[in-house]
Amino acid sequence: MMLRFSVNPGFWERHVQRKADNPRLFSASKALQQAEVEAAWQRDQQELVRFQADFKQLLEDMVALQGAVDTEVILQFKERLDRLYIHSKGDANLASEAQALLKLHALVMTAVIRASANDPLAREEIEQEQAAHAMHLRLLEHPLTAHLLRADSPIAGDELVPTLLSESSSALRVVLGMFDSAQLAQLCGDARRLLDAIHPPGADVSRAEERLALMRGIANVIGATPTLQ
Repeated sequence: MMLRFSVNPGFWERHVQRKADNPRLFSASKALQQAEVEAAWQRDQQELVRFQADFKQLLEDMVALQGAVDTEVILQFKERLDRLYIHSKGDANLASEAQALLKLHALVMTAVIRASANDPLAREEIEQEQAAHAMHLRLLEHPLTAHLLRADSPIAGDELVPTLLSESSSALRVVLGMFDSAQLAQLCGDARRLLDAIHPPGADVSRAEERLALMRGIANVIGATPTLQ
């Protein structure tokens, strides 16, 4: 049965699509039905409505700010911005909202910097935060990062390895930056065991083998990089 998917699937539909496209890696996905696609689409639509409501409320709350604002309040806005931005990067239907959230984040950081003008320690912490944010943005260049960062990720723990093996090489190069050398070594070992267990023996898993080779290469590079003291 040919499954039908949206042009720009959201979090949950995209993961159903991922499993449908890679049945040997996701062994439980062999009997996927269109009803499962529809259920995932419905869940994405519900989340989209909640996102739009949260985004609208954030804008209203920021417009309502007047006069001097406590730093703690500003940081609370930043937390809300970050959460919404992660969601927007995981759904291609929210590209314009993602850009708007980036601009709002810049405004919030400007306010934080202004509030810490006379505190050298606070300024140092802000600089560290900005460096971490830049790395965060790089990782979010690929939607898979947003899918993994969600507290309620559609990707279950035992689906991480098959997910990585089913992604493009460009996505892997970005997403694997989330993991340290020990975690990458574990992922590579789990991937090897998964591929060795695929049935029937001799099934074509050449693409997944290429992804594993890339994972090992990145793991070796990260493991060989000295930690700065």
